[in-house]
Formats: sequence, structure tokens, C-alpha cells
Amino acid sequence: MTPAAPPTARPSCDPTRHRHAPDAPATAPFRVAWRGSTRLRWAFVGVTFVTGAATIAAAVASLVAHPVGWHWLLLAALTWASAPLALKVPGAPLTLTISESLAFVIAIGVGWEAAVLTVAIDGALASLRQRHPRLDRSLFNVAEPALSMAVCVLVLDAASGMSAADRLGAPLATLIVPGFAATTTYLLLNSVMTATAIAMEAGDRVVTTWKSHAGLLLIDHLAGTSLALLVISGARGSGLAGAFAALPLLGALYMTYRVAIRRADEALQYAERLNRLYLGTVESLAMAIDAKDQVTHGHITRVCALARRVAEAMHLRDERLAQALDAGALLHDVGKLGVPDHILNKPGPLTPDEYEQIKRHTVVGAEIVSRIDYPYPVVPIVRHHHENWDGSGYPDGLRGYDIPIGARILAVIDCYDALTSDRPYRRAMNHDDAMAIVLERRGTMYDPTVVDVFAALVCRGVPLAPGQAVAGERMAS
Repeated sequence: MTPAAPPTARPSCDPTRHRHAPDAPATAPFRVAWRGSTRLRWAFVGVTFVTGAATIAAAVASLVAHPVGWHWLLLAALTWASAPLALKVPGAPLTLTISESLAFVIAIGVGWEAAVLTVAIDGALASLRQRHPRLDRSLFNVAEPALSMAVCVLVLDAASGMSAADRLGAPLATLIVPGFAATTTYLLLNSVMTATAIAMEAGDRVVTTWKSHAGLLLIDHLAGTSLALLVISGARGSGLAGAFAALPLLGALYMTYRVAIRRADEALQYAERLNRLYLGTVESLAMAIDAKDQVTHGHITRVCALARRVAEAMHLRDERLAQALDAGALLHDVGKLGVPDHILNKPGPLTPDEYEQIKRHTVVGAEIVSRIDYPYPVVPIVRHHHENWDGSGYPDGLRGYDIPIGARILAVIDCYDALTSDRPYRRAMNHDDAMAIVLERRGTMYDPTVVDVFAALVCRGVPLAPGQAVAGERMAS
């Protein structure tokens, strides 16, 4: 690498002041799926509600014309009453409840009409329990479960070849395949439609949203199906009233889960307190680094604040990566503790020897961080945040996707913040000039995807630091 250019030359993005790479073409900003789709979302909710309302009306008409008795109302009442008792699984977006098992009992043992009304009313009650219910969500919460349940029972009737009355007390072996086929259908419809509504509202991808919840929903649905099949199979000779004999078992299971989940929650809260203490220690060390480097005061805080936003915009949802990026952003310059102050804060150009000493901060930082047994990959981020996309960076000359994604994100943010901050050898650049340089190095020094996402965030007016925001496509320098 060559020594830094004098202050009159075009500044580099690297706070250590190396020369920038050759020109690279700019690109259009990265677009997020569903953005600006309010009308599309309302259209989706509207179609769902109209279809679901028609299904509910058909269920009411069928029950009036062909009454099925009153026992199912007791199970329905228990379903509605048990919904608020759902148990939140600590550390996961999952709740455990016996209400789903009861709804499946009604679906298998009574028929689609009673099951549709049960889940529709349950959705309405869920909306009423919200502090500030929204109309679109309330309509969706009523219609979507009713629609999914109707299809579920139609699949059950076709797969079992039996009426609801015949299924009561039927051998378990004859119910397993039809039961799981039906509830799997319910799971797929329910999860896909819900993921679509959430993705449209949040400006996210449907597949990404669905994948983040489908696995946990599958566990919940399969458990509910198993309990429902056992209850229905045990109702031999006594009709639906025999299903109530299984309620104490459901209650016992609920209380057992409740005790276990409370203990798990207490353990998780203790771990979170320790994690906050650990993060506070890391942040204190980062602030010490920031105070030592007088020419880049506040740099670490700003880089850390923006790194997570870029990762989220890239849909990097791995929690280990997110934690590694947080710690790596805070500690990426920890190696500067080994750089003499007179070099670190030198107002003029660096000599070749001085520049080599500053370049070593990546290796020194990685050695310091490696002494801590992190449960996520922080060391590669610290070591490689000055590698270049074309392989011309340091310390190891990595190129392309061989550079850790966290390091590629930090490289772009590091560049922008260096350009828009005052240095003893130059004044801070304005936003437009800084972004022009970042885009110029797209595909040579920096990962093109990271640059595109960063540019899209800036164009959408995302705050880049506390008290600093973009208006339109221009930010005051």
C-alpha cells in the first residue's frame, strides 16, 4: 500500500488514510419487497375478509338448518376462555395454548360449521383484547382463521371418508393420517396468509417472514393435533360428552408447562442481565478507544448505530451474526490501543512506517478480541474490516465473499463516517460528495450489495447517527 496523500488530495474513505481504489459504476438503490403497498395490503385483507365472512355466513346457515347439538358450545366456550392463558415460550416467538387443541376437537368431532364459528369468534375476541385494535388487523383476525378452518375440515372429510359423528370414538389408527393432513392444511393456509399480511405491512419479503415463524407454528399445531386425536379417539360410546373426560389431562399439561416455562423465563432473564453487564463492559472499552483517538471522536458510536440497520435491511436475521456485528462494530478499532498517540492523532500525512503501524491495528485488535471466548464470530469482523472486495485490502488480502459479511458491512459504514467527519488534515465532506466516493468504489473496495443497501437507506431518510438524518437525498455536512 502507498502512503497517504497530502490533505489537498481527494480524501480516502479509510480512517487510516490509504488511497482509494479505481472507479466503479454506481447502481440503483436496493428495493425492499412490498414497499409502498398499502393499497395492495388493504386489497388482500379485503378479499380475505369477504371470503371469510361468506364462509362464516354459510356455517351459520348450515347450523340453523341442521343443528348438531349443544355440547360443542361448551368446548367452544372453553376455547375462548383458554386463549388468554397462552404461555409465551421464553426467547422464541411462540405461545403454547390448549385452545388450539379444543378447536381441533370441534373440527374433528362436530364438523366444519361449528369449528369455523369457534375460531372466528376467537379471532374477534383476540382483537378486542388488544389495547388499540386496528380495523384491518381485526377484520383479518376474524376472517382468516375461519377460512383456513373450513378448508381444513373439508380436507379431513375427504381424507377420512367419515362424517364427524362417525369419527367420534373411531380407532386412533384411522384418524392419524386424515387428522394430520387436515391440520397441516390449516397450518399452511394460516401461516402463509398471516405471513403475507405481516410482510405487506412491514415492507418485508413473504418467504422471509414465513420461514421465521413456520417452524415454531408447526410444533404448536402438531402438539394440538395429537391431543385432539387422543380426545376424539377416547370418546368411544359416549359421544362428544366423553371428550370432557380429557379436560383434566389438558389442564395438568397446561400447569406443567406453566411451571417449566416460568423457570425457563427466570433463567433467561438472569442470562439477559449478565449479557447487559457484558455489553456495558464492551461499550466502556469502546468509549476508551474513542477517547484515545481524538480525530475520530464518536466514530465507534455512529458506526455501531448504523451497522445493525444495514444488516436488517439486508435481511440478515441470524441472531448470532447480529450479536457479532454489534460487538464487532464496537471493537473494530480496539487495536488502536497499540498505536502511539503521536501517530494516531498526527495532523499531517503519514510516513510509510507510520502507515504500516496504523495498518497493524486490525491484527492487534483481532489478537485482543480473541482472548475473549465469544459465542459468535467477532474476531473475523475485527481482523478483516479493511479487506477490499477486489483483494487489495489488508491484512490478509481477502477478496469477494471470502470477506466475512460483518466486515463488509463495517467497511462501507467506516468509509462514509470517515468522509463526513472532520479530520486535522481536512474538513468533513458533505453527504453528496461522500456518497459519490462510496458508490465510486462499489465492486472494487466494497461489496456491491452492501453499498446498494446503504444507499437505499440513505435515500429513504434513515437517521445515520443520533441527531443526524437525511432529508430527501441530501444531508447537511
